[in-house]
Amino acid sequence: MSLEFDPRSNAEVRAAGFPANTRATTIPGIDYQFLSRPRIQRRSEYNNLFPSASFKYDF
Repeated sequence: MSLEFDPRSNAEVRAAGFPANTRATTIPGIDYQFLSRPRIQRRSEYNNLFPSASFKYDF
């Protein structure tokens, strides 16, 4: 499991008075957007196997 940010939406950031485009554009705004909520736990799995081999030979 990993702890990931649970960021606030762009509308929430702007409603709090911070300038924002797709994400906050000031350091206090970024702190508010990403650090004002506790991190959430997510679990993921990656089970794809890509076997490979290489051979070297002389002619």
